[in-house]
Amino acid sequence: MEIVIITYQADLHRANRAAESISLHGVGNLTDPIHIIINDSPVIFSQAQDLFRSVNRVCVYHYTDISTWTHARSGWWSQQWLKLQAHQLVSGNWYMPIDSDMYITRFIKQNELFQESRAHCNLRDRSVYKENEKFTNYINNACEYWKIDPEEIDLILRESPPNILHTDTVRKMSEEMSPWVFGNIEKPSIEFFLYWVYLYKNNLVDLYRHQKDWFQFGDAFYMDNA
Repeated sequence: MEIVIITYQADLHRANRAAESISLHGVGNLTDPIHIIINDSPVIFSQAQDLFRSVNRVCVYHYTDISTWTHARSGWWSQQWLKLQAHQLVSGNWYMPIDSDMYITRFIKQNELFQESRAHCNLRDRSVYKENEKFTNYINNACEYWKIDPEEIDLILRESPPNILHTDTVRKMSEEMSPWVFGNIEKPSIEFFLYWVYLYKNNLVDLYRHQKDWFQFGDAFYMDNA
């Protein structure tokens, strides 16, 4: 399983720590690459190439290597689109996007990621978001986008990484969607909600196995706020 980190100028030092921790400790297969995508100007990309040069298994890309959508460069919305477009760089069946401010403190074993051919995930009852109108709308908008009745969705993939994505499914989903759903003024949604509803629509949720409290922060994954 390959790792993907989308980063930009202000977070380069955090992304470097993330990559170094993964290179040092390992996630699953110790030979899998770590893909760093720079969501910033070519000048920052050049700086990032120098910064990550000494980190084993790291490959650095500019966002234009995988996307022509430049509407919200260096922004939260474009980052989500790039997490999906990163499937183009992945040679294996699965990949895990993480954020620049995340890092690990120990080796993550393969059986913590997969059980047989199914990936672990943390699903949440959508009632968790009942007091959060914004995220409730994100779920409903994802359902509307894929033409699914929101009442059918009881469980949803959590909104924050780490989450494991199925490469071929992301590829197919990307071919059917527009980046403009990210940051849409009227009906925006977010990448992991859109992905899960797409899985549901296409009867692919059995690619996953729910595990309560799977990789909550403090269990191997930490956040660097420095």
